[in-house]
Amino acid sequence: MAKKYFTLEEANRLIPFLQGEVKRLQALKREFEARFSELRRMKMLHGAGHVTAGQEDPFFEPEAWLEFLQIEARGIIRRIHETEAQLKDIDMGLVDFPAKLNGWEVLLCWRLGEDRIRHWHHVWEGYYGRKPLGGEQPDE
Repeated sequence: MAKKYFTLEEANRLIPFLQGEVKRLQALKREFEARFSELRRMKMLHGAGHVTAGQEDPFFEPEAWLEFLQIEARGIIRRIHETEAQLKDIDMGLVDFPAKLNGWEVLLCWRLGEDRIRHWHHVWEGYYGRKPLGGEQPDE
């Protein structure tokens, strides 16, 4: 399958979808971290010892919740990847879009909170190498 290169218009059309998905992913991550921290606290207080016959496993429900949250997060990540956009950082809400600019392969760069794509960077650079698009337009 040929690699997808986005035009600026194609990438910007995905922004509303990505805003919702990235916000949901961030919320899931925060919930996972809080529940994981609580589970660790429970295990430290009560010990992670073996459950005897007939005794209910006190860690079953919290561990099941963590698994559920992971499954839900993987589904969101899969939906993002199906667009061929590249989720780079959940906490920052950072997504890149492969594009061609003046014949060079680059990444259009969007961050949650931005209303549209205004930056790009070379594939070997990261977020901190972002440059404003200015009047430049990705190749068609």
